[in-house]
Amino acid sequence: MALEENERQKKSRDKFVIKIKEIQKKAYSQILDQVESVVVALAGNPEAFKPLRAKILRASNDAIRQLEKELERSYILEYESITEDVIVFNQNK
Repeated sequence: MALEENERQKKSRDKFVIKIKEIQKKAYSQILDQVESVVVALAGNPEAFKPLRAKILRASNDAIRQLEKELERSYILEYESITEDVIVFNQNK
């Protein structure tokens, strides 16, 4: 029984970590999209923006990877369930 509980906790933790990473990537993508649209608007010519775009994406992707490494190395993400699943059975009369 304790082994089953540990497995459930591990699965919950794994789902939690995956969800946190998805949230991070979504936030990074939104920031980069906004930066790109502002820079394109300032440049006025999307073709002139292409070399700059590549540099921005390379630098930001490097920063994202570095941040993810630092978070994984320095912090332990733990998930503690704050609720319990309750299953209710109703009997038909």
